[in-house]
Amino acid sequence: MVFPFIAAVVVGTLLGLRYKVFVLIPATGVAITIVALGGLAKANSFVEIVATMIAISTVLQLGYVLGNVIELTIVSRLRAVVQRYSESTPAGLSKSA
Repeated sequence: MVFPFIAAVVVGTLLGLRYKVFVLIPATGVAITIVALGGLAKANSFVEIVATMIAISTVLQLGYVLGNVIELTIVSRLRAVVQRYSESTPAGLSKSA
């Protein structure tokens, strides 16, 4: 039962690294549909399906926020380092030569 939540965090993080916030609307719709179909296939109760839908959509959004935090901290610092390195090295010359 933990796997769907881990998958939602991973998907949300990847979406947060790459896309704007508007991608959460179709992603949440797809996630809710998958949860509903899975709950109906397992013959879960209506309350359990709705609770899982809410939990999955929340975890997906938290993963998106995590992806944005990673983008703002780690990736932006790496881009700054690469940009500094490329500006300090003349074109056509490498550090190993």
